[in-house]
Amino acid sequence: MKKILFFIIISLSFYCNGQSITLSPGNPSYPFTIKSSGTTTGYYGDISTSAASGFQDFYVSGTSSSLGTNVGNIFGSNSRFGLNSATSLILRTTSADRMTILSNGNIGIGTGTPSSRFEISQATNDTDLRISADCGFCSTRLSFISDKATGGWRPAYIASGDNGSFTGRLDFFTNGTGGANQYGNTLGMSLVNKRVTIGSGFVTGTLGGSSTLELHPNSSDSFFPFRIFNHTNSKNWFFYVLSDSFNGDMQLYTNDGTRGVFNSASGVYSSLSDRNFKQNISSLNPIIDKVMALKATTYEFSGVNNSKKSIGFIAQEVEGVFPEFVFKSKDEHSGKEFYTMDYAGMSVIALKAIQEQQVMIKALQAEILKLKR
Repeated sequence: MKKILFFIIISLSFYCNGQSITLSPGNPSYPFTIKSSGTTTGYYGDISTSAASGFQDFYVSGTSSSLGTNVGNIFGSNSRFGLNSATSLILRTTSADRMTILSNGNIGIGTGTPSSRFEISQATNDTDLRISADCGFCSTRLSFISDKATGGWRPAYIASGDNGSFTGRLDFFTNGTGGANQYGNTLGMSLVNKRVTIGSGFVTGTLGGSSTLELHPNSSDSFFPFRIFNHTNSKNWFFYVLSDSFNGDMQLYTNDGTRGVFNSASGVYSSLSDRNFKQNISSLNPIIDKVMALKATTYEFSGVNNSKKSIGFIAQEVEGVFPEFVFKSKDEHSGKEFYTMDYAGMSVIALKAIQEQQVMIKALQAEILKLKR
């Protein structure tokens, strides 16, 4: 008889301090309800079962906010926890706000007003975003994915690495070029203990060597490893280490081509002098009188804490005699103009003057022989 009486009860309500608790076993949508008495908009909680989906729902809602969960059963595939209204969802521990999800989807940890999709803020100096892997000394990655809606491609990612002897390494990769390399692995730069290695042509174990900055272009790379570029006039300077067939000399390039080479054995710089790169070639006129007009001086450089004397020429004086050796330039910081000189080029006129002197000497020697006869 008690069992029969239990099943025929449609609804049973309890009231306490203006709140009602209603058990409605006959209502499949809301079998359990907590609600403010006498109002249809007060806060309430419902535990409902949807026969169609098999999900159990619990809602706490009111005029300004609502909280809902949609927890799937063991056969379901969807689980949801969120708000129905355009307000923030805040997660708390120990009576303090820890994480905030704004209505626009921005997520903040340590901040209630995240201005980006994901933001971490901390008042102390231990702000930490940790990516870990439980696989020994394996790599962990932070990947950047674009165009996900159409299959996606990974333009770049950052990966941790093991450089040996418990020495960590941070590697920066890009995908390469072409549609076949949507998820490519082209190593661009590595960082080991304050040392940076750029390029993918390094030998295993050489990362983080004795240099603060190292350039390691791959042998198949067709570009120059080091470039200085002026965006104002689009002028470039390039440095490149030649292959073994040229003894590893370092070559100097500009926009127009090769300009010189530093010898790997002696360090001597030799400038471009190939006939194939020259035009309007003509013999030099006699210059011994001009050489005699040059005034060699001793001097000290101003603004330099060095009392040691230097020997040379004054550019403004040389310009009037050999303008080919004098160049005007400009200090990009102060805007002041100044002169430089090609001292190496002056060795050419010195040799030319010696040649002219030898002609004179031979002529004098011939005169002397005639007088002796």
